[in-house]
Amino acid sequence: MMASKVILLARGLQRATNNFQRRATTQAAKDMVNCLGASMSTRFHRIKSNHILGDAAALDHRFKRMAFADAKTADETFQRISTAAGRLSPSSSEPIQQPVEVEGAGSAAAAESIVWSYFHEDVSVAKLITIFSLNLG
Repeated sequence: MMASKVILLARGLQRATNNFQRRATTQAAKDMVNCLGASMSTRFHRIKSNHILGDAAALDHRFKRMAFADAKTADETFQRISTAAGRLSPSSSEPIQQPVEVEGAGSAAAAESIVWSYFHEDVSVAKLITIFSLNLG
């Protein structure tokens, strides 16, 4: 798994679990989903403040700001990246080779996943807001 996907997958899993909590009909299912939700909350509660994962998501052309649940975290991440980039000085004139991407958020398997469906939904909403804002301006 690529580091850039970790935050999005964690958020998607939490959203899916919340949806299952609302739809659970038996007590055993409710207990299992509640336990799963509590475990994820414990494990993922500070994931958005992990700089390595945040920087990886921000620099991934597929995600950018959509990887973050709030604008403040996104702004802090991009400021940190910008500051770090400003401190770098080119040591050679050789271009940096980009890794070949083998899998992506847009792959057929990812498109079918409930976790990725939340991301695609958020992207669609963001696009509509942008279009609406441009039409008003």
